Amino acid sequence: MLYKYTMTVTSIKLCKCKHTESLNSMENCLIKKRIIQSGQKQKLNYPPDTKVKFHYVTRTVDEGQKIIDDSRKHKEPMEIIVGKKFKFEPWEECLKSMTCGEISSFTIDEKLTGTYPLVSRSLREIFLEKSHSHSPVSSQCCAMAAMNKNGLGYDDLNELVQNPQPLEFILEVLDIETPGSYEKDAWAMSSLEKTSQIPKLKEEGNSLYKRKEYELAADKYALAIGLIERLAMQERPGSDEQKALDEQKVPLLLNFSQCQLIKGNWYEVIQHTTDALAIQPDNVKALYRRAKANAEVWRIDDAKQDYKRVCAVDPSLTNKVKADLQQLDNAIRNKNLEDKKKLMGKLFSS
Repeated sequence: MLYKYTMTVTSIKLCKCKHTESLNSMENCLIKKRIIQSGQKQKLNYPPDTKVKFHYVTRTVDEGQKIIDDSRKHKEPMEIIVGKKFKFEPWEECLKSMTCGEISSFTIDEKLTGTYPLVSRSLREIFLEKSHSHSPVSSQCCAMAAMNKNGLGYDDLNELVQNPQPLEFILEVLDIETPGSYEKDAWAMSSLEKTSQIPKLKEEGNSLYKRKEYELAADKYALAIGLIERLAMQERPGSDEQKALDEQKVPLLLNFSQCQLIKGNWYEVIQHTTDALAIQPDNVKALYRRAKANAEVWRIDDAKQDYKRVCAVDPSLTNKVKADLQQLDNAIRNKNLEDKKKLMGKLFSS
């Protein structure tokens, strides 16, 4: 959707950035705002951690007004959390001048648009990945490395890098959520917030598991695992702090794998029990669940090896393992008979 300027438009200069000198010029402001549609009558108040959801259209300011980006092409609107140092700083300052429901155009001087091609590339990749699967956000340093080697991978963005220019951003504020009124994503949490959330998520997962809501339980465990992994990235490899976080992660990996075992997601079970065994090589629950999953995906040798280790670590499970191995041998025998019948059928039919 492209907004048409058919109504009376108010033109103002945006010079409210007391703490960001880069957004101001000695003589003129570097951002000019035009109100297209007024929003709700409310006091402008954007304390740190305020979440703003908005749509944006980016286009050139020349006669052709070429559209570079349009967030409405994606399933979800854009979000910014105030104070989290978003890579394209002018957007935050522009949004802080708007109210909910407002649509405004911001013409931003080329002195401030230099980082936009990098940000645009990252956002395009994120939206592309979200349409297929969830994936981590590409870092600006990775984008810079890609630019230095092969460009940004988009001709229009490469053009902006080679020829910096003013850009017009049409922003529409969809929703404003005050701090504490929404559940933060992991990347927006402080270390203390992450630490406090982990046991809560585990308990929520346990409650869901007891109610046999295995998929929802797995989601809670996965969130907790993700928080631990983010915390571990801040610690020195091999440090006591990192080892403690790894140990804290094992029960969550086991709980997650149990949910996946029930749901029949065998490869998820193998992956997460293997992660647990990398931390605790003799964890009998991880060994047993991986053995079951390996058998289901017909990794017979791996399954038998895991079953053997289960008996070595916990001899009390020997009878249970023998029963599983008997079932596995029966399955192998039946499969061999079926394969033989199919082969004989092909021989006689030819």
